[in-house]
Amino acid sequence: MKLERYYEDLNVLHINTMPYRSYYIPTDTAGKARYIDLNGDDWKFRLFNNPYEVVEENLINICVPSAWNMLGYDNHFFVSTILAPYVPDENPTGLYIKQFNMDEEALAFKNYINFDGVDSCFYLWLNDKFVGYSQSAHATAEFDITDFVSEGPNILKVIVLKYCEGTFLENQDKFRMPGIFRDVYILQRPHKHVRDFYVRTQLSDDFKTADVNIEIDAKVDYKLQLLDGDNVVYEGDNPSFSVENPKLWSAELPNLYTLKIISNDEIIPYKIGFKQVIIKDSVMYINGQNIKIKGVNRHDSDAYTASAISKEQLTADLILMKQHNINAIRTSHYPNSPWAYELYSQYGFYIMAEADLETRKTRDVYGDENIFSTQLVFDDNYQFNVLAQDENWYKAMLDRVQACVIREKNSPCIFMWSLGNNCGYGPNLEKCAQWIKDFDANAVVHYEGSIYQKAGYTNDLTNIDVYSRKYMSPEAVVNYCSSNPTKPLILCEYSAAKGNSNGDLEQYYNIMMDYDCYIGAFVWEWNDQAIFIGKDANGKEKFHYGGEFNAINFCLDGLIHPNRTPKTNLLEFKNVNRPIRAKYVAEENHILLTNQNDFINIAQHYTIQAFHVIDGNITWSKTYKNFDIPPRSTKLLPFEVERSDKDNYIMIEYYNLDRQLVGFDQLILNKVSTVLVKNNSVALKIEDLDTQIIAYNDNLHIVFDKFKCAPISIVQNNVAYLVKPMDYNLFRTRKLTKPTKTVSRTKMLNYKISGNEIAFEFIIIQMESVMKIKAVYTIDNKINVHITARKDKAFPEIPRFGVRMFLPKQFQSVKYKAYGPHESYSDKHNYCYFEQFSDTVNNMYEDYLVPQEHGARFGAKYVYLTDSRNEVTIKADDFSFNVSNYSQEQLLSTTHNFKLVPDDFVTLCIDYKNAGMGSSSCVQSISADKIDFEFDIILSTINGGMTFI
Repeated sequence: MKLERYYEDLNVLHINTMPYRSYYIPTDTAGKARYIDLNGDDWKFRLFNNPYEVVEENLINICVPSAWNMLGYDNHFFVSTILAPYVPDENPTGLYIKQFNMDEEALAFKNYINFDGVDSCFYLWLNDKFVGYSQSAHATAEFDITDFVSEGPNILKVIVLKYCEGTFLENQDKFRMPGIFRDVYILQRPHKHVRDFYVRTQLSDDFKTADVNIEIDAKVDYKLQLLDGDNVVYEGDNPSFSVENPKLWSAELPNLYTLKIISNDEIIPYKIGFKQVIIKDSVMYINGQNIKIKGVNRHDSDAYTASAISKEQLTADLILMKQHNINAIRTSHYPNSPWAYELYSQYGFYIMAEADLETRKTRDVYGDENIFSTQLVFDDNYQFNVLAQDENWYKAMLDRVQACVIREKNSPCIFMWSLGNNCGYGPNLEKCAQWIKDFDANAVVHYEGSIYQKAGYTNDLTNIDVYSRKYMSPEAVVNYCSSNPTKPLILCEYSAAKGNSNGDLEQYYNIMMDYDCYIGAFVWEWNDQAIFIGKDANGKEKFHYGGEFNAINFCLDGLIHPNRTPKTNLLEFKNVNRPIRAKYVAEENHILLTNQNDFINIAQHYTIQAFHVIDGNITWSKTYKNFDIPPRSTKLLPFEVERSDKDNYIMIEYYNLDRQLVGFDQLILNKVSTVLVKNNSVALKIEDLDTQIIAYNDNLHIVFDKFKCAPISIVQNNVAYLVKPMDYNLFRTRKLTKPTKTVSRTKMLNYKISGNEIAFEFIIIQMESVMKIKAVYTIDNKINVHITARKDKAFPEIPRFGVRMFLPKQFQSVKYKAYGPHESYSDKHNYCYFEQFSDTVNNMYEDYLVPQEHGARFGAKYVYLTDSRNEVTIKADDFSFNVSNYSQEQLLSTTHNFKLVPDDFVTLCIDYKNAGMGSSSCVQSISADKIDFEFDIILSTINGGMTFI
């Protein structure tokens, strides 16, 4: 089929589409929607290599909305690699055909067909007549089909192209998912009707009065009704009126009113909210409060349905977000389905509404900002994204900004508009920002790319209201906020949730609460982007990610797994952003509670449960209901604090009205230190051989390898405790950030035998010396290991230091005292608490899609591993440990979790330090040059037999 080449004509963005308007679904006077749903599984479809091959033959049934990749057509690929302005001639093309019926009553209306999302562009015919064309994948395209429909069967034909020139403006970091991926429906309207409306509100200084002015585009008389639930607040035909004592909308109190515009026999219902957003003295206020954004970036992404997201799917996500104290969403990097904003407003989320603009891959030719660089001014010879500076692209860019703003201008949830993402900066975007300000002088405009300055061009930042950065380090945030800034700061992306990460959230949170000008931040991102490919023989779900297609595993950067289960990253986010925080003031021996909320009192929304725990036993508890603490206020919590020289702490839990735990504080009053005692009187024989040292008595037999400077065999009471030689461990698998090298080898410098002590001096080598170590093994009724080391300053990043033991695979039961019951690290344990826990090795595995570092327990005092008869105990003071059925070597070499095979041994890592997880802006390492680490290995037989404890 020969098509007019609108798809590569910058001057043709739409043919016969209606002007953009607010989203609404009209009803009749009885409240029944005048809406014909064209979604369903009765669409006919076929995919062709290019539009010239299209024929109406051999079509099959598919479901719409959907992405054709998920139906087995074309290839999955992550981030487009085509470059402007060349649209490929081999352009995969989908033919869609749908039959629907219209009766005589339906033909009495004006009929408008709406496509809420088609990637990337489409041509539309009805009953073999050309209706129109549209592009901009994430915008609603509406056509008047009144003159095209007929009574009886009607045949709708849609041709969708994978690529158009708009593709160059849609290079978001997501899977490309062509097709009709959002709702298709027909609205039936009276021939004279209200086309559009704009609700503008103004709150008085004391917020006790809301002035409402509604601009209505109508060719018909109308009346208005405003309802608070069933209560009529206003009724009349004057579009300007006032509401006394309005209930204000915020993320914490998402109060909504129903506006009804009534004309002829039609009603347009719409949920509105009263909200004021202002910036004053570099501080953002919503309804007079300096609010804090605790947000997340969200893509339309699902492992099973791709970009086709239903209301039920989004609702489930929003409930999960609310349960984990997320209060804001950036619609990265395009408008969402129009009904999504209704859900955002209903559930209470501050929305940064972003236009469908990103030119990421064009930087390969034209240049673009490096979001991880501190270089903000580029040289003249650096072609800083000409699309933002080329006037030929202005029309298309403005169209996308207008599509975002005009449709959602009445959404209560939106507190800020964003011009897009990763598009460079220049006159085109400056004029887009000006258009928003002309449309709404009170609008708050965001665009992170405005901070990047091309030499020879001066950015006009007049209409950019906030200073936005990505992955700005905590230190840089403090520097900005303490420098008397002229604009408030927001991090549109931070703390990338790649695999096991988000270890810096507490640090960022504290800075946010310290500085009024720091609005807050959005974690990148909500969910891992992956594709479900089936199940293995054991029923385990299998997912592919970018690496299977045309990208690395960059897309596995979410707070939740592809199957929507939370990662520990999300659990950390939840408790860092808990709505109440407790602090123990030792000098006065009392507890202070601070309400972290912006608008709600603790008394009306939370129950507090406090426990006093000494030596693992609850000594007493107390429940607090209706505990009055106004927003952002602090109050003494009446609670009797008892001193003790045993493990002693107070646990304070916070529950919402649904009795869901929304956060907790553990106030540790005392920790018992681990004391290691050496016994040099135990009889021991030692043989010094050429390559080995053998130490033994009647019960214990240990073989040391002089080259490895470590035990290669430990046998006690005829039980072998090492499957492989013990080794020194600097190696951590982190495949989604910065991988670390395995230890190449040890080089023994010297050894000494003195009584029951065996001491080695050696170096660890990775190409060259990493550190010099002295390891002293004292053998009595246990094995005491004392390691001192000096790290070579040429190796600043050592992710961990300790030893590894490879135990028989039967050692599956674990008991430990540390921060648990989940994996915990020095900078990622706010969602954990210090106690004694029992678990299994298998259960302590964190199932990341790409196998990697996992399952550590921070702040440990001891760990026991047993096989039901024999036990290995490690004791030290404040160490970290991992136990896993998968070695670090297997984790490093395996690309997918479903390809892992349990080892024939259990890997036990005993670490002096296991560095924090950090994020893209905060890579953690062990910085200390000197290391002093001492621990005991205790071997024993339980259920009878000899015990060596």
